[in-house]
Amino acid sequence: MFSKQGQGGGARRRLSSAEASRLQQLLSHKQTFWGLDEMARLLTTEFGISYSLRHLRRLLKAMGMFHYKPQPVDYRRDPEAAKCLQQRLQATFDVLHLQGIAPSKICIGLADETGNYLHCNTARMWSFHKKIARKVNTSKVKINTLGFYALQGHSASFCISSSCQEELLRVLSLIRNLQKDYQAVVLIWDNLPAHHAKAVEKWAYQHQIYLVYNAAYAPDINPIEKIWKQLKKSNEQARVDSQPR
Repeated sequence: MFSKQGQGGGARRRLSSAEASRLQQLLSHKQTFWGLDEMARLLTTEFGISYSLRHLRRLLKAMGMFHYKPQPVDYRRDPEAAKCLQQRLQATFDVLHLQGIAPSKICIGLADETGNYLHCNTARMWSFHKKIARKVNTSKVKINTLGFYALQGHSASFCISSSCQEELLRVLSLIRNLQKDYQAVVLIWDNLPAHHAKAVEKWAYQHQIYLVYNAAYAPDINPIEKIWKQLKKSNEQARVDSQPR
């Protein structure tokens, strides 16, 4: 039976530099993600050493490993999703070039919908008391927003009742009016069914809005997703700061 570091039981053998290199190689090539218990078992099986979990964490950190929640990726996602979006954008700009529209006259923007509950209990609070209930408003009141983040042009956000065809037509009209200085608008968004509605695509085409659809099951490719994340975090912190103390 192997003794754990810091628990006595005779001489405590540590990993040599050669064994540490070997361990790093095993962790790198066997699989991408590891649980702490899995690595502890590997250490015991391969090297006959049993570290405490606390010491093992220090070792892994010193080896340059990261501890985080992996971002989930849908199994249906095309491995070439980013390349697919790039090709669609290139084809769109080729068409605009053939029409004689200069790059400086093209508005380029990212669009996406998001929904926030106005009252939710997501903030972690500090207290000297454990498991004390706090009265909050838990009504399921939700506000929907469509954001347009312009890489070239004018950004804006719009409150929408839902992501239905009528609302999208209304918002597209507002976006186009904001970009009067531009001959064309290239709008990148996801594959929500309403985005593919014939009435939406027809209206966009008639008003020089070129809809570029992101690859399916790859929302992370659209940078506006990260913007929503930061805005939600800022709004939550502002909500907490505004509460009476």
